[in-house]
Amino acid sequence: MLNDCAVGNNGALTMESGSGLVASSPSTANRCASIFNVGHGARLDDAAVFDCTSHSNDLEGFHIMRTVVIDGCAVRANGESGIGLDTGMTLFYPEALIIRNCAVNLNGSNGVSILDACGSLIADNVIGANSAAGIEVRRDCAVVGNHCWANENG
Repeated sequence: MLNDCAVGNNGALTMESGSGLVASSPSTANRCASIFNVGHGARLDDAAVFDCTSHSNDLEGFHIMRTVVIDGCAVRANGESGIGLDTGMTLFYPEALIIRNCAVNLNGSNGVSILDACGSLIADNVIGANSAAGIEVRRDCAVVGNHCWANENG
């Protein structure tokens, strides 16, 4: 489902069964919705998404493959983490990942799970009532100004 969805930067933005929204090479998506997918709500590979919604998907709301900006999005009620980095990858550059101004809640695992991205920024999000940690990071990330509440593990 792409409603009022604008795409820029000559990137690729498609819908596919199993992963909903697929944004890559580099692309920008504005005001998109990806809901009720069997797989991920959105799979992001060198993309930026603004004011998008991803909810009620069987897997992660936003599944990150490579450099991504997620800004002003609502990510809720997904079967796994709300926002998750592909754990088979390691990102080592400062612009690796920016997650800001998002509402991330009621997901089946972590709200935000970034295990292998150095130099990332997770800022000014509201993250609550997720079934595991609100924010889980394992490398050097800037985590500032987030409001985390009622997550299973903080």
